[in-house]
Amino acid sequence: LQLQNAYRNLSLAYEGKMCYKEALNQLKKYLSLHDEIFSEQMKEKVSHWQAKYENERKEKELVAKNAQIRLKNTIINFLIGGMVLISGFSGIIAVIYYKKRDAYNKLVKKNLELTEKEFPFMPPTKRNKVNQRIPLSEEKKQEIILDVEKVIFEEREYLDPDLTIEKLSAKVGVNSKYLSSVISEKYGQTFPNFINEIRIKEAVRLLTDKDFDHYSLEGIGQMVGFRSKSSFNIAFKKFTGVTPSYFRKQIRQLTTSRKFETVS
Repeated sequence: LQLQNAYRNLSLAYEGKMCYKEALNQLKKYLSLHDEIFSEQMKEKVSHWQAKYENERKEKELVAKNAQIRLKNTIINFLIGGMVLISGFSGIIAVIYYKKRDAYNKLVKKNLELTEKEFPFMPPTKRNKVNQRIPLSEEKKQEIILDVEKVIFEEREYLDPDLTIEKLSAKVGVNSKYLSSVISEKYGQTFPNFINEIRIKEAVRLLTDKDFDHYSLEGIGQMVGFRSKSSFNIAFKKFTGVTPSYFRKQIRQLTTSRKFETVS
């Protein structure tokens, strides 16, 4: 600053002596030094504020990175917890699935064994005793049963989707109420269940017959006397414990495994 002031004073002095050339040289030195000092001051200020800005930016970045790390850790912990829960539930579901599948396979094998016996086969399950007394002799009851079995099994009237107790009683030639009571006493079930069980046993026989592999499940249901696929599925599940599609799938697997064992 002293040197700067000296250059300025010299410039003024030379100007007073009318030595304009020298005055101009001193003025140039003054201005050059003045600009240099001003630039240094500005550089210091710029550096100072630049340093503050960089520190503030780094602090913000550090805060943001810490927040990201916390968020990632939270997400990772959540995912790990979710995976543990999913693994636990998956294990439980797998156990339930395999137990259910084994139970279904046992049902399929049981129904398959029933089809290998003489048809019709009426297992003595869920038989209920008839509480009411039927005013018919034993001979008459036996006669009615024989007529019923002839119409149902020989004439295959169970294949008629419109078959009712009234229609059957007309064919047998007996009052529908008497017929219903005789069927309940003989077979331990209502007329609709009696007919549907026979239909399902026929459906099981067809599903185990390779000649009917190309038939759809709905077609099989209609062949044995069911009007719709839904009614066939409901009845099939009721009497066999599994759906028709599952039964057919397992039968095919059993057939394949038996062929393989035979070849081996």
